Order: sequence, then C-alpha cells, then structure tokens
Amino acid sequence: MIPTDFSVELASWVLSQKRVEARTAAENIAAVNIPNSGVKTVSFTNHLMEVRAAIESGDIDGAREIMNQDLKNAGEIMPGVSVSLDAEVTNLSAAQGKYKAIAKALSLKMGLMKLAVTGGK
Repeated sequence: MIPTDFSVELASWVLSQKRVEARTAAENIAAVNIPNSGVKTVSFTNHLMEVRAAIESGDIDGAREIMNQDLKNAGEIMPGVSVSLDAEVTNLSAAQGKYKAIAKALSLKMGLMKLAVTGGK
C-alpha cells in the first residue's frame, strides 16, 4: 500500500508533468506560423514506468529519486517537422483535462485528510 504522504507527492509530480505537456503544446501552437520552428515534444512514459516499477517493488525512496529528476529535460525539438495545429490543440486540451482531474482528486483527498484531522468539526 502506498503511504498517504507519498500519494500526495505522486499526484503533485504528475501535475507537474501535465503542466509541462500543456506548456509544450501551447508553445507549439504559438510557433505554428514560424517557418522551420520544429515541433517540441515531451514524453514521461519512461519516468512513469520507472516510478511504477519502484512502487510495485516497495522502493518508495527509489520512486522519489526518479520523481526528483528534472522534468524540463524530458522533451526534444524535432527540426523540420511542421506543427499540426489540430494535434497541438488536442494535446493541450488533453493535458489540461488530466491536470484538472488530478487536481480535483488531490483536493478531495486533502479534504478527507482535513476532516480526519479536525474530527468532522
């Protein structure tokens, strides 16, 4: 079982990823009319798989170490690839939707923790 404080850390980490994904999509949208600007991409798949493996093996400290890696270096610029406005709007919308869902779940968890601490008062 994942400790409560770690689940909050994990949710915050995923929120950071979604912020980076949304910012990257927004930057691509802004550069849609700039010739040869290239497409910026980010992927956290490897990070997520490593964290999941660490959690499943019970290595919470190892998961924290992976989570402390710099998220800014998870992306790359693909020069010469033109930006697809529709794809980037979809990416932005998906990142924002996931961010909102995770933030709402985190808020509910905090509300339950507050209720437990205050004894319902």
